[in-house]
Amino acid sequence: MRNISHALGWLVAIALTGCSADYARLEPSYPLSPASNSALERSSGIEVVANANTWRGSEAVNRDLLPIELVITNRSQGPIHVGHQDVNLIEPSGIVAARSPRAIRPRVQPITMGLSPIEIDPEAGNAAAPPPPTPEESAEADVREEALREAPIAPGQITRGFVYFPRVSKDVTHVDLRVIARDRPGGRAVAVLVVPFDVVR
Repeated sequence: MRNISHALGWLVAIALTGCSADYARLEPSYPLSPASNSALERSSGIEVVANANTWRGSEAVNRDLLPIELVITNRSQGPIHVGHQDVNLIEPSGIVAARSPRAIRPRVQPITMGLSPIEIDPEAGNAAAPPPPTPEESAEADVREEALREAPIAPGQITRGFVYFPRVSKDVTHVDLRVIARDRPGGRAVAVLVVPFDVVR
């Protein structure tokens, strides 16, 4: 019961905030196909597929941030490394760095108005029942679990995950996603791939 009541409050909050959300979407300027939201760029044996519309985790993340999924394939002769600091959005006003998943704290506000204490937490005071994760903790877990792994990508290997940016400004109509593949963390750039996106409102 505790989990059900907790989840209901969270879902109401998500529904209310989701209905009123007013944020831009990114669509690839040159999609893989007319019906696709993915774009592909290749350079020096490195392939990057980017999609800004595949997030299925907490709506709080999708509301407050811009999650972009990357699928990186290493077809070069040596290992490569792509960290979050190697991925940027290039806007007219400047370069925006991807945020570290460890520093992201999504904002979630469950609705509890009009509910009695027992409806909010029917097992309050029961020390034997471990508390379920809060909506904030669940959103943070989504961010970390879905994030792009910062590990070497061996030749022939594929890795995928999300990078996270602040929402683009309202007056922006186009951005470029820049991905730098290096030979090691902080090392020499092996390839620089740029994926253009149009901002749709």
